[in-house]
Amino acid sequence: MQWSLGKKFEKLPEILEAYQADYEECIDNQQLAGKTLGQISTENSAWGGYYAERAAELKHLHDYMEMRKEETAGKLYQGIKKGSNVALGEREILHYIKSDPLFIKVHVATLEVKEMLDKFNAAVQTFKNIGYAMNNLTALKVAGLEDTML
Repeated sequence: MQWSLGKKFEKLPEILEAYQADYEECIDNQQLAGKTLGQISTENSAWGGYYAERAAELKHLHDYMEMRKEETAGKLYQGIKKGSNVALGEREILHYIKSDPLFIKVHVATLEVKEMLDKFNAAVQTFKNIGYAMNNLTALKVAGLEDTML
């Protein structure tokens, strides 16, 4: 997926809203009640793959945001190093960078993307877990042991 975030990430909230809407549908797609084993088996594979693809897109976006954060830090570092009349140590420069409003804005945007990525990774894991549960349930049904007490 190709994004156009804008120079100041002004389009990022719109992009994340679309992913949030998709994630909310994911919760509905994970419901098993009222479905047959065949439906669950078919849908689980399809939805799991779909959300894995969306997670990969978000991973790409997150990596891009991390790169932009590093770029911002680098430019700020150069500006502070060249513009300072006093000799500043590494720690002082890093402190100035981390408190700069531009760096904070990019960092917060990166965290928002990371949060959405984590949600989609959790959704993918849930679909995997449903697959494991379905495998176990099917094995029990085939063996006729679903009501056996241990």
